[in-house]
Amino acid sequence: MISTTSNLITQNQEPIQVGNTQRPFRSLIALCLILLGQTIGFPALAKDPAPDPVALDLPEGESIRFRAIYLGLDGSKVFDAKRISLGPVPRPDESDSFEAPSYKEYRVDTLLGGSFVGERKDPKDCETPEDIEDSKDPPLDWLYYLGETEVTQSQWSKVMRWYARQHPEDYQAPAPSSSRLPKTGLTVARIQLFIEAFNEWLLSNQRHRLPKYRQAEAFARLPTEAEWEFAARGGIVTLREDPDRFEASHPYNDLDQHEWHMKSSDKELKEVAANAPNPLCLYDMLGNVEEITQSLFGPDYQQGRFGECVVRGANYSSDSEDVAAHTRSELLTFSSQGKPRSLTKIGFRLALSTRISSGGFGPGDLDKAWQEYARSGRRDLTRPSPSGVSSPSAQGQQDRLAHLQKELGRLEADNRQLLQDLSSLQKAQNERATDALGGKQAIFKLEETNKRMREQIRRLRDELAGRPHQRDYDSAASKRELGRLADQSRRLRSKNDALQDRLIEAEGKHTALERQYAEAETLVHNMTRQLAEKDRRIAAIQQGAALTQFRNTENLGRIRTNEMRYLKAEMQLASYNAFNAILELFRLELLASDLGADHPLYRKKLALAERYTNDYLRHIRLIVNDTEQALFPEVKAELLRTFQADRDRAFDRRQIRTLDHIEEDVRDLRKGLLVSARDVRERFERRKVNYR
Repeated sequence: MISTTSNLITQNQEPIQVGNTQRPFRSLIALCLILLGQTIGFPALAKDPAPDPVALDLPEGESIRFRAIYLGLDGSKVFDAKRISLGPVPRPDESDSFEAPSYKEYRVDTLLGGSFVGERKDPKDCETPEDIEDSKDPPLDWLYYLGETEVTQSQWSKVMRWYARQHPEDYQAPAPSSSRLPKTGLTVARIQLFIEAFNEWLLSNQRHRLPKYRQAEAFARLPTEAEWEFAARGGIVTLREDPDRFEASHPYNDLDQHEWHMKSSDKELKEVAANAPNPLCLYDMLGNVEEITQSLFGPDYQQGRFGECVVRGANYSSDSEDVAAHTRSELLTFSSQGKPRSLTKIGFRLALSTRISSGGFGPGDLDKAWQEYARSGRRDLTRPSPSGVSSPSAQGQQDRLAHLQKELGRLEADNRQLLQDLSSLQKAQNERATDALGGKQAIFKLEETNKRMREQIRRLRDELAGRPHQRDYDSAASKRELGRLADQSRRLRSKNDALQDRLIEAEGKHTALERQYAEAETLVHNMTRQLAEKDRRIAAIQQGAALTQFRNTENLGRIRTNEMRYLKAEMQLASYNAFNAILELFRLELLASDLGADHPLYRKKLALAERYTNDYLRHIRLIVNDTEQALFPEVKAELLRTFQADRDRAFDRRQIRTLDHIEEDVRDLRKGLLVSARDVRERFERRKVNYR
């Protein structure tokens, strides 16, 4: 009820065009909606609109800036998502066929949502973005934040030097640096360590400047590749103002003015923000260094088989043709000798996000908001299938099949229209043929009549010549007869002239009918050829649709098997970490009584227990977020059989109890009852009595 009211207010309100009064009026609408939601308990609205841009201070006088990436969604809704198509647009070649893209770069539809809400700004002036005065969007728009540049060597050095001062026993400070070159040469683990240190700094020193969604504070992470590509293509600004430019390889008129590649960079790494930004005021999105993302690599973003992390964009030594928003590759983490690889041409850019379950919603609010979102039809990217409610690979096959069926229906409709046109042409052709036949018959009759008239004239002339000359006729009767014959001759000549005129006119009509008949025959021939071509294309599409349906059916079993293997692996890892965390808690009790809590060995064991606890929570979250709930009982039963059939004693028998605890924690995490590592630690303390 409240959602409906807020939608009516935001959609039906006409903007006021009196001086500069529209901005206060839009702010008044947002304030009224906030107060209304707080008064009657509706949880959808954020209390404070998110700022744009966000500038955060770093240690030693350094700073970092983030830009808001707006999505054009209703910020009054708790759950909303934009369906977008990412990847290269298929282009036909000279034979009108579509060249198959690389397995890395298939086009795919995906859903993209935000983490904050705010009033959308016009980014044409990157220094002082202004409100969009004539926007008909809702007052608040969903958004996420992306770093204005890649993380620089200076930013890296200052954050990690601060982190080393906080953890002198665990980390050695790097050398100081003030370089604005992108930070490269890192392993994935070191990038994640920087993100951990950056978040620790923010929450310790910049909490008051962090954007929020209700009570959920921002934290830093790597962007997903959907977030990255949407921003690299120019975001909602380019999508609305120039959709063709959004679908292009890059959103620029002159690539060299915006991105570093082999020809423009002289094959050298350049400082960040040395070129012009993209339409969202983001620098070096496609060139200079490639950028690692949070997403795992799959052939089409959502295919069931996943590998290493996804790397997006190109670098300073890439060809200009490869500097494209759809360029993606799979990260190679280890060398052939098994050592971690330093990513010499790969950097990273940070994103700001919020935890969904930390917004301060009341009991059941998130469930109600999700049910409303599910009923709205905006969640139409995923459909139920035997492998779960969100099997992306099967969905991709179904989308392809739906597209082929839609194209087949369109061609069949065109075919029916062509058949109707052909029938009309054949009917007209028959009528013209009938007219031509009638014209020929009329001409034949006129020729016969003319022939008879000529013969009659000839006989009269012969009769007149055989009679005596006029001077031989003295009587009045002879004179009258002669006059009658002369009149009759004149009338016959007049009729003959009229017949000649009609004959010429009929021959002209006959010639025109023959020309029209030839044109109709040519048109019918062309229409018949087009019908044959349409039939051929329909047959090809039917064959393709049948093949796609066959492959889709064949892959369902494989997808389910892959999902079960992934869930089993995560449950095994969670069980391992839970069991070891509880064992460390036992050891901590003994060390506390023997050595005291201040002893270095005690602190070392405490850190180890916390690491097991954090890893356990991470795997539980992956189970909740990335697996289908209906598969859990079956996989749990399979793991139980594995533990019970362990004749080599590879597993501790007490580890079987962790399966029930995992099931309980997964259920509570879905309900929002399990939030932090502290909650997990308290549960382990209560459960350890069962492991003595």
